[in-house]
Amino acid sequence: MQKNHVRVLPVVKEGRLIGLLSYSDLVRTVFKV
Repeated sequence: MQKNHVRVLPVVKEGRLIGLLSYSDLVRTVFKV
């Protein structure tokens, strides 16, 4: 269980980063910034 936790945490952080990047891209396309 602990090994899985250690493995999942970086993926969650990366997922958040990718989510932020795609979100900013979405905002750019919508508002044409």
